Amino acid sequence: MSSPDVFVIGGGPAGLAAAIAASRRGLRVVVADGERAPIDKPCGEGLMPDSRLLATQLGL
Repeated sequence: MSSPDVFVIGGGPAGLAAAIAASRRGLRVVVADGERAPIDKPCGEGLMPDSRLLATQLGL
């Protein structure tokens, strides 16, 4: 694999959103996270109102 254009540290809501957005723009993305699956705690249970629109735009 060639070097990525974007290296995202953290697979939480912000990191994954950044990775999806970069990938949709044609960039090669790698996401790294220190946790091992399955992760016991869900993230994003307290999203702000604007996040619904952004999630829709990301295809979620």
